[in-house]
This record gives sequence, structure tokens and C-alpha cells, in this order.
Amino acid sequence: MALVAITMIQPLRNSMKKRKVVFFGLTSDLQNRTISTGVSKTELNIHNDSIETIKTLCKRGLLNEALQILHLMDHCVNSSSYQCILHGCIEKRALPEGKITHAHMNMNGFVLDKFLLNTLVDMYAKCGSLKDARKVFDEMPERTIFSWTMMIGAYSRHGLAEEALELYNQMLSTGMKPDGFIFATVLRACSQLSALEQGKEMHEEIIKRGFDCDVVVGNALVVMYAKCGNLEKALDVFNRVWQPNAVSWTAMIGGYAESGLVDQAFEFFRKMQAAGVKPDSKTFASVIPACSSLVAIDQGLEIHKEVIKIGIEYDIFVGSALVDMYAKCGRLEDARYVFDKMPQRNVISWTAMIAGYAQNECAAEALWLYHEMRLAGVNPDKKTFACVLSACASMSALQQGIEIHDEVIKREFHGDVIISSALVDMYAKCGRISKARDIFNKMSHRDVVSWNAMIAAYSRDGPFEEALTLFYKMKQSGIQPNHSTFASALSSCAKLAALEQGMAIHEEISRTELKLNSFVENALVDMYAKCGSIEKALDLFERMHERNVVSWNVMIRGYAVHGCGKEALELFERMQQSGINPNHVTLLCVLSACCYAGLVKEGQQYFYSMSQRYNILPTVEHYSCMIDLLGRAGHLDEAEDFINKMPITADANMWQGSLEACRMH
Repeated sequence: MALVAITMIQPLRNSMKKRKVVFFGLTSDLQNRTISTGVSKTELNIHNDSIETIKTLCKRGLLNEALQILHLMDHCVNSSSYQCILHGCIEKRALPEGKITHAHMNMNGFVLDKFLLNTLVDMYAKCGSLKDARKVFDEMPERTIFSWTMMIGAYSRHGLAEEALELYNQMLSTGMKPDGFIFATVLRACSQLSALEQGKEMHEEIIKRGFDCDVVVGNALVVMYAKCGNLEKALDVFNRVWQPNAVSWTAMIGGYAESGLVDQAFEFFRKMQAAGVKPDSKTFASVIPACSSLVAIDQGLEIHKEVIKIGIEYDIFVGSALVDMYAKCGRLEDARYVFDKMPQRNVISWTAMIAGYAQNECAAEALWLYHEMRLAGVNPDKKTFACVLSACASMSALQQGIEIHDEVIKREFHGDVIISSALVDMYAKCGRISKARDIFNKMSHRDVVSWNAMIAAYSRDGPFEEALTLFYKMKQSGIQPNHSTFASALSSCAKLAALEQGMAIHEEISRTELKLNSFVENALVDMYAKCGSIEKALDLFERMHERNVVSWNVMIRGYAVHGCGKEALELFERMQQSGINPNHVTLLCVLSACCYAGLVKEGQQYFYSMSQRYNILPTVEHYSCMIDLLGRAGHLDEAEDFINKMPITADANMWQGSLEACRMH
């Protein structure tokens, strides 16, 4: 490319000289840039040849060489030359060269050319300098509808939807009438904010102004309604669009997928193909999330085969969606295979894989991958930080959590509600309740996740009264409790043996439209059992539609603490007959039941069959329970012999239990 440039500029080389040119309005480092200029103007070919040379150089990406010729033209330059170079800067995302061109325009009096100024706004925006774009926009002596569209679109593209809507309102206040392009641009901002009401108002204005038949506007309306979750209206608009394009089809597919309507998403995807509209990478990236559950994994595999056939399997959008799908289905090996094969990865790709590890109890792998992500030079976004903080919470990795908190502050994300909630959860699970509460108290806005994180912390570690206090404060603030909230509140009632409060919460759950899940049902059974109402606990247990291992454990433990050993063992047998495999907690509950009821023989049988029959290795808690069982029954010699033969070293609690047994007998 350099050889081509030299050949093109060679006729100008004979009397080359160097002179320093100061471009006003630039930063000091750019002001001091030197451009080599070859010859006097008389040695240039005709003016049009110079413009053609600039165009050719810009097309080939040789912006510095184009700038050399631009300077040689001096006062002979015209707007066409500037347009060529500015468009070249846009294509190459060359901000420094764009600033030099802007300065040259200032020197030659082109600052009043509205067409050039529009291109300048576009150049600065697409090169990532919104501040400069807005400065040029604000200083424009005359703004056309195109000027407003460029600036509003720039804000929307950069995720600054609120600023986009604010600027649109400012445009209306000037008396400027929006056209189809501006409507489409502003509707995109409404989509980003899920601003359904503003979108509806704009739809009414679009109908009044007769743009509802415009294909571009119609497609934008479909996207807006779909992104805002109003799929019925989105479908209505879609059916009215004369020629829906891939964007409209993709919006509908994505809307159904995000709403969990898997069948509708697939139906629309197949209709799109039947209509002869070719799905692009973004279409596939929209339909793949619909397969992010074990129920739809077969359809996901089918889609994966299709993207392989058309060769976009490792497209950055498609690849990221596949990683996310496999991770959410628990197929981490498949997710990692796709991730490793991707030639390019962005923050979405990395975050999908990190989230997969964090959500599948592979916290160490999540933290390690985050470290690799930083080494790769990829900056984390809010979702990344939330996932990594969750991994720190799972591992009680306080020091790493603190380091990530520092990064969050540097990136100025600490005011975000999702990040703040993750920080509350991390500090609480790492034993720093006071720090968690401090962050919680400083939050300007709290959602149900924030409240749940703090209530769960107190419910888990105490003081349990504070968990209930926060539960009531949450409701007073207008936030409706969800399954997690109720489960934490019931857990606190159980630990406080606060039956009346537990019953009141149960009544509240019955009054809400919240559908009971096993999480809340287990908490209710546990609360009634621990509060002494074993009959009510059993009644709820028997009426459960689905019982998981936790459900059985809770009820067996309830019988155990009430001294109903035989009932606990009978329930344990029922559990196995129902096809539920016991875990280490189940066996601990069974041994506790034997301990409280003095069933030594049965307890010994269950203990010694743990590894052989249930493939569960006894833990410290199981050994302690056996020592307690033997001690309570007065089998002191046997208890001492058991301690001496244990494969683990007896801790202080075990010896204390033996001594108490000696005092009792």
C-alpha cells in the first residue's frame, strides 16, 4: 500500500520540502504534528486530479497520504475533498486524522458548510468521541433533519437512550418535524429503555403524520413493541408491515424467546425461512436463547447444525449465543468447546462462559476465566462483574471480592442496582454482614434482588429478628416479595420458633397470586416443624405436588427433633420407595432421629451402610451424631472404642459430647 501511495504522489516529489502546520482547535500533541508537503501548487496537476487522488487514497485507507495532498491544495480545496477524507476516517475509525481534517476545515473557512458539519458529527460519533460530536452539533449555525437524526442516532448506538430521547424532545421544541428515519431512530431508543408508554405515544404521532406505512418505521415499531414485551401489539404491527425484513422477523423471534415462549419463537423462525427471508447471524443469535433449557436442548442442537451448514457457527453473535445456551443447559464441556473455537470473543462471549461456570457450581473456573479475560484485554461489563461477584460469594473468596469491588468503583459501576446487590450478597456470604448492610443502606434504588440478598444474609447468619424487620420494611417500600423473600422470612421464623409470624406469612402467601414452588413449600414445612406444629408440617408435606430430596429431609428432620424416631425412619423408607436418592443431609437426619429416639441398633445399621448402600462417605457431622447416639444410650465403652477407631481425629465437640454422656450416666 505504501508503494502505491508513493507512486501516486511521485509527480509531486521533485521540490519536496517540509513545513510545520499548526491546526487550531486541537490538543497540544496533535497541534505539533508535522506534515511533509512535496511541492508548490503550480507543480500539482489540475485541481480535479488532486481530488481524484484524495478519493483513491481514502478508498485504499491511506489517510495520511490523502492529508498530505489536502494540505498541498491549500485554498484550492473544496468540500468534496473533505467529505472523502472524513468518510475515510469513519471507515477506519481514525479519530486523530478526523481531528486534523476538522482543523483544516476551520483554517479554510468550511465551518459553515452544513453538509460537512453533518459528516463531522457522524465521524466523531462513529469514532467514539460523542463529546466532540455534540460540540460540533451544538455549534452548527443551521441544523437539518439529517443533523438531528445523526446526533440522536449516535446517542442511541452508544446505549445513551435517555440522552437520545431528550434530544428528540429538544428537536420538537424547535419546530422541526420528524421524518421516517428520525422516528425509526427514536423508536430504537425506546426499545433500549423498554419505554413502552413513550413508544406508544410515538406510534400515535407516526399514524398522525402518515408514516405508519413506511417499511423502515414499521420494522422499528415491531422491534420496539417486541423489546418492550408487548408481543401482541408487535405481532399486530408485524402483520401490517408490507415487507417485513430480517430485522422485523428477528425482533419477533427474540421477543418470543425472551418471554420464554419457545414454541412461538421456533414457529416464527420457520415461517421466516418459508417466507424466503434469509436468517442472518443476529436471527440465529435471537432464536438460540429459546433453547436455553433442557426441555428445548434438542431444538438447540438442530439450530447448531444449521449454523454449521451455513458457516456462521463461530460468528461472534452466534458463538456467544451457543455458549450461553449450552452453559444454561449445564453442558459446560460443549459450551467451552464452542468458546475455545471462536476466533474472536467480545465481552458477551466471555461473560456467557463465566456465567456458565458460576451458575453450575464451578466458581473457581469462573474466577480463573475472568483472569484470562482481563489478560486478553477485554473490559468487563456490569453483567460480568455480577457473575464474578457471585462466584466469589460461592467460594467465600473475600479478598478476590474486595479486589473486584475496587475495579467496580474504578469503572463507576458501584451505583448500579445489580452490581450493588451482588456486592451485598458477596460480603454477606463472606461473613462481612456489616459491610453488606453498609452497601445496602447506601443504595439509592433497591429492587427485590437487593432486599432478598440482605434478608437472606440475616436469615442465614443472624440476627434473625433483623431479617423479619427488613422483610416488613421491604413491603412498606412498595416492593413485592417473591419466592426467595418468603423462603428467607420463613427460615427466620423457624430459627426463632416464631409460629405466629410464620403463620401470618403463610396467610400472606395464600393471598398473593404467587404460585407455590418447592422452595417455599419446603420452607413452610420446616417452619411448622421447628415451631412445634408437626401435624401442620406433615399436612403440608403430604399435599405437596412434587417432593425433592430437600422436602423429605425437612420432614424427616422435623420428626427427629420431636423424638418421633420410628416415624422418621418410616418416612425415610417411603422416600427411597418413591425413587428419591438420599444425600448426606438425609443420612444425618436419619441418624439424628435414631439419636433422639434411642434407636441404637437402627442407627448403627444406617451408619455402617452409608458407603456401601448409599455411596455416601461419613463426614465429621455423621461421626459426631454416632458418638452422641452411643453416649445418650449409655454405651460409653462402645462410644470410646468408636472414637479410637475413627479414620478422622476427634474434635472438641466430639469429646465434649462424650464427657456430657459420662456425667449423665
